[in-house]
Amino acid sequence: MLVQDVLALLQQQVPHNTLLNTVPSAVETLLDTELDLSVFESINLAGEPLKQKTVDMLYQRGVKNVYDLYGPSEDTTYSTVKRRQLDGQATIGKPISNTQAYVLSQDNMLCPVGVAGELYLGGAGVAKGYWNRQDLTQARFVSNPFGDGVLYKTGDLVKWTAEGELKFLGRMDNQVKIRGFRIELGEIEHALLQHPDISHAVVMVQQEDAACLVAYIVVDTQAELTQIQAELANTLPKHFIPELWVSLDA
Repeated sequence: MLVQDVLALLQQQVPHNTLLNTVPSAVETLLDTELDLSVFESINLAGEPLKQKTVDMLYQRGVKNVYDLYGPSEDTTYSTVKRRQLDGQATIGKPISNTQAYVLSQDNMLCPVGVAGELYLGGAGVAKGYWNRQDLTQARFVSNPFGDGVLYKTGDLVKWTAEGELKFLGRMDNQVKIRGFRIELGEIEHALLQHPDISHAVVMVQQEDAACLVAYIVVDTQAELTQIQAELANTLPKHFIPELWVSLDA
């Protein structure tokens, strides 16, 4: 079944054991409807960060399997997969078959578990390069120091978990430096979006006087800001905690 808009499913008879392949924002739209989601055997979600709150709501509505898929077009779309769990850990999982993933530091050394670095992908799905863009090809497709073929520099910031899974932290070009600390804005946003009461979050740097972090959030309930800050402090270093907070209407 192919539809241009997931809301078109409301006007159709969706058979049981259907597989739905879409983006998280689209399936969040379905969650606001009365559609019987138990007809979906599996829902594959890719293209955007997948919030734990969305995962939990899908399982509560009867979906049997929720998969978080990650991958750039340069590696034939999907590179890693994770069957997300109810109240589970938000990761992008492990490499799919015939795909290798490496987390490298800026000096191209393998990062240990828990240390953030750039994700490099290798394997059967990696493209040969960009059409008529030799300069870009040379910059993004590099020799594989760990085996045959080439690796694709994704530009994504990740780290390995103790369970051998990859945790997506944001884009490498979304890093800033404040008071000597290198800070990944995407990692802060990702942590905020895992809070069950936060539906949207953006973190920016305010440059007036001394630079500081500002968090813009949309809160779905009457959750106390102090509670949100305390929970964030349990998952992020102290210098990652925004100093200014702005609560926006949905």
